[in-house]
Amino acid sequence: MAVYHFEAQIISRNNDGRRRSVVAVAAYRAAERLEDRRQGIVFDYRAKQGVVHQEILLPEGAASWLGNRETLWNHAEKLEKRRDAQLAREFNISLPHELTPEQRLALIRGFVMEEFVARGMVADLALHDPLPGESDARHFHAHVLLTLRAAHGNGLARVKTRAWNSDALLMRWRQQWAFHANRALELAGHDARIDHRALLDQRDDALRRGDENAARSLDRLPQIAVGPEAVARHRRGVAYVPKQRPMRKRRPDENPERASRIERNRQILRTNARKAQAYSAWFRYRVARLEQRKLRWERMAARKMSEEERAQRDRITERRKAFDRLSFAHCLHRLGLLTTAQLKAARLAAWATLEEAQRLEVERRFAKRVAEHRRREAKKRLAGRARRRRASDPKGH
Repeated sequence: MAVYHFEAQIISRNNDGRRRSVVAVAAYRAAERLEDRRQGIVFDYRAKQGVVHQEILLPEGAASWLGNRETLWNHAEKLEKRRDAQLAREFNISLPHELTPEQRLALIRGFVMEEFVARGMVADLALHDPLPGESDARHFHAHVLLTLRAAHGNGLARVKTRAWNSDALLMRWRQQWAFHANRALELAGHDARIDHRALLDQRDDALRRGDENAARSLDRLPQIAVGPEAVARHRRGVAYVPKQRPMRKRRPDENPERASRIERNRQILRTNARKAQAYSAWFRYRVARLEQRKLRWERMAARKMSEEERAQRDRITERRKAFDRLSFAHCLHRLGLLTTAQLKAARLAAWATLEEAQRLEVERRFAKRVAEHRRREAKKRLAGRARRRRASDPKGH
């Protein structure tokens, strides 16, 4: 019967300490020869077998050059600057073996177009068939490599679409794949169906329906996924040897009869509590010392400041406040909330805080600005009169 397998992963440069390239991943999935221009490395997987179909699906309005696999993933690599950057999202999807190759291609293509490409992603699709003698004869599956940035007419967007990382969207994709696959199986006339839910949820649903036989068949442990490393060891005929962890060295003062795990954990918790208490006390001491230093510095600065400097500082503060009020008065006057007389009073109050030379300079600048404003207004009036005169006498008489 058909098996549900829908695995998602993020392709990043730093994969458990190993450097990884999305160009290499795309070359392996599509069995092609691609060059990683960032590293200057060529990945050639043209000898790989089992790849029966590969294509790139573009959203509407995307640049046509994104349809080139080497250009697409080199562009995605170029946009990422961090050494641990996330480069792409990949889905490994099991295809129903009951369907024909054409039906499997139509199924996965429709699902990818509806759920991924319609949202703005560029999808690199590759279909793999099982190899005789190396895997199960029913292991038809597809690899879907997706961009993390939306595609537009100039390439990929500068900012990643974080909404695509939500768990709710992943659950929707899992559910929609089950819906698409079951619809394709039904149209093809097959009774097999797949379910995206966990075995416990399926068993509880069968019990609610009263189907005890189905509930008993679902009351089992899930299968363990066999990774690529285990498959490679099996092909080479190498037996798996688990790593032996080194024994913890016992302290000389530790009694092996009483040093149980529970007692050891209690001792660790007591030590951590003492450390936390000591750190808290040290932190409070440091804060108190810093406050004392600040207070001492303020007192020293106050003693050094003379009466004249203190008066000058007060004058500057008062002047700054007066001009702030004047700016606010100008805003209220433009909005019609303040009369001209009130604005003049605020201006005079601000100027009164200035010294004689400063007051004269401010008045001179203000008079200059008023004169310039009057000249501009007069020039506009003359231009308006000339324009009206030309409009009334188009022939120039």
